[in-house]
Amino acid sequence: MSYIVRSGVVTASTALLGESGQRYAYLTIDSTDVDTTAAPIRFNVQVFAITAERIVRIVESGHSPRVVFAGRLVVSETPTPEGRTVQEWNVGAEHLGISVEDELLMHVAQEAAL
Repeated sequence: MSYIVRSGVVTASTALLGESGQRYAYLTIDSTDVDTTAAPIRFNVQVFAITAERIVRIVESGHSPRVVFAGRLVVSETPTPEGRTVQEWNVGAEHLGISVEDELLMHVAQEAAL
């Protein structure tokens, strides 16, 4: 297990899971390295509590925000019937930040100013 800090774009989320006070969700976040010609790495990121509620609301409204996430990384490998190995990158997020340059935040700020 390692600790990771990465940025990427939220491409999907589950609905909120768990009971009140113990809510969580899983995000799919695509992250690219400096070499933008390479395929992005897809992370499955688990978020909790109010963070989960807020980011799920944003994704459900049709936005794909750019985020920075940090947490424990677990990489698992699963063999396919074709004989290949598929890697899965799972992160239990301790921190999730949304880009202030995001178009969505600009829209929210404009509405709040009215």
